[in-house]
Amino acid sequence: MAMGDTLSGRVALEFLERSAERQGVDLTPQKLDQIRWGLADRYLSTLESIAQDTGSVTEELRSRPIWNIHSEELSKYGLDKDAWTLNTPFELMGDRQREAYWEAVLDSAGDPGREFALAKDTALKMAAMHHSLEFWSSLSKNGEELREAADRIEAWASRLADLDTLADSFRVGLNAAFNWVDDLLQPLFQEMAKDFLDFAFELGDSIREIGDAA
Repeated sequence: MAMGDTLSGRVALEFLERSAERQGVDLTPQKLDQIRWGLADRYLSTLESIAQDTGSVTEELRSRPIWNIHSEELSKYGLDKDAWTLNTPFELMGDRQREAYWEAVLDSAGDPGREFALAKDTALKMAAMHHSLEFWSSLSKNGEELREAADRIEAWASRLADLDTLADSFRVGLNAAFNWVDDLLQPLFQEMAKDFLDFAFELGDSIREIGDAA
């Protein structure tokens, strides 16, 4: 995002601007430049610190320090951490999944075709996660927490769908991905719910039988 010279970088910058609008933050061109330079400076200073500690830098920063840099720099300007395109996906991923995803982001950077393919893959995965969270929120004791996570994915997707940087075909594809996953998973989750309830009733009957026998 600091340079904005790749598809993902341009998307991140526009996503940031749209997020600022929704949060009521006046993000002037000067402030936007300050954020970009702040991100670049933190990135370079982190690499410098690693070089001082280890004697050299042999790889890109991992997902965690990059994540922290974005969250901390955005907060300086009153922006929520969700103003970064990857914050919501990162928060919903486990450590290994997050690291593998970040490596895919780095590998695709600068290659529009691969960046676009990764964006579509991300949309499908987030759509599947959104549907899963919505479904289980009605069954789990942590339903409110799951519902909030589903709402965050929905907000993330709606902001992406509004971006001018993304081609119309991707915006249509993003909406189609969520609809397609809903159509695909709805019968599956309904069957899972039926199996779960059948198991619960059978377990309840077994417990009552044990109690009667005692």
